[in-house]
Amino acid sequence: ENYDPTQSDDRNFIPRQNIRFQSSANKLHITSSSHQVKPDEMVLDAEMINRSGIQDITVKTAGNASIDADTKLELPVKSHFELVARNFDLAGKIYAPGGSVNIASAWNQGDADGGTNAAVNFFGNASSPLTAKDGQLTLHSGAEIDVSGRWVNDYATSLSGVLPAEPLVIEGGSVNL
Repeated sequence: ENYDPTQSDDRNFIPRQNIRFQSSANKLHITSSSHQVKPDEMVLDAEMINRSGIQDITVKTAGNASIDADTKLELPVKSHFELVARNFDLAGKIYAPGGSVNIASAWNQGDADGGTNAAVNFFGNASSPLTAKDGQLTLHSGAEIDVSGRWVNDYATSLSGVLPAEPLVIEGGSVNL
């Protein structure tokens, strides 16, 4: 759907781009010689996110979201990762020790018959009609979401006299799908 200056609501500002998390090995390269190539997805480098130390990540789109099979998001302890999209394809791994992972549909599933009734998205605006495929979460073989706590060795700490540099996480976090 394109920008329409005659619209008075927020529909012109709803992101509809698909989001894909991937490893650096599979980067999409766009050069000046490929100026006619326009990616239809926003590709986020999982390794860059892992190195960033960001603890609170929220990504929202009215498009689809995916995490590739060879991709592992390794977030800092007690991180919060929220992904809101129309549909999800999760083949990779998310690791957030003691953190929270929230994966939610941007669409109200009240009327998913593909008819003329409009769905309400996370912005509260009317949008395109739903189909039976909207609001789907696909977890592939090998996909993992791990928010478990970490093992703590107090004995080793007492011997070395060095206190841990990051918070101890002995309790697991939460996962909401």
